[in-house]
Amino acid sequence: METAATWPSGRAVDVGQEEARQAAPLRSSRHRLSNRVMDVEAHSRIDPTRVWLGVQPDTYMATVEGNGLLQPAAGGAGHPTRRGRYCRVEGQALAYAQKKARREQRTILFIDESGLSERPTRVCTWAPKGQTPVLQYSFNWKQLSAIAGISFWNFYFRLFPGTIKGPQLVEFLQALVRQIKGKLLIVWDGLPAHRSALVRKHVESLDGHIVLERLPAYAPELNPVEYIWGYMKTRELANLCATTIGEVSQFARNRLKSMQRRPRLITAFWKQAELPI
Repeated sequence: METAATWPSGRAVDVGQEEARQAAPLRSSRHRLSNRVMDVEAHSRIDPTRVWLGVQPDTYMATVEGNGLLQPAAGGAGHPTRRGRYCRVEGQALAYAQKKARREQRTILFIDESGLSERPTRVCTWAPKGQTPVLQYSFNWKQLSAIAGISFWNFYFRLFPGTIKGPQLVEFLQALVRQIKGKLLIVWDGLPAHRSALVRKHVESLDGHIVLERLPAYAPELNPVEYIWGYMKTRELANLCATTIGEVSQFARNRLKSMQRRPRLITAFWKQAELPI
């Protein structure tokens, strides 16, 4: 049964009509396109003039709340170089590589590269009260590259002038074969040098002695070698002000050798990596 209500002005209003009026779509100043203009046959061209003339004013746009829709909202910001999803799929891929290495009695080695220069890595340090530490260094564009491979019990490294490319990678792989007995399973990222023809031909010439596996894209946290570089730069080489790139090379070599003699440090690098191992 329909009822009526009296507003403060004394005018009687049908409640059912009033609720229908409030639930009706709100008038908008936007325009809409006629279906006659936009629904054209396949492979036919649209006349821009007809489209423009088909714009009709006084359209009615339904409110968001009336249709039970949600306002768009941006999600939280993520890490700029890390994966946002599908960690489970990546974990399964790494678990498969581990099973393969165990089945074929291979030593798992994660490999990664990093760069060094005369510019020091600035970290917080101690100084007398009121005396701000000042780092004085000479900087040029000479660069030193480091490559390292880590196993469960040790890590191996080489330093090269300039950038690391195919020849340097082949030299490092040859050194690993000489130092580590048995077959190897190399896990590294998708660096172009890793996918070069020179590296591929060298691996194929070893008749299965080395098997290559690639890390997922944008997943540096899965590589324990990343934590070797982080520890070396922020602890061992922190605030180092060398006068030549040769001094940087010698100091880095000595500190890396010292890190090799600390098994607990190697274990810590593996624990920091987000690996299902």
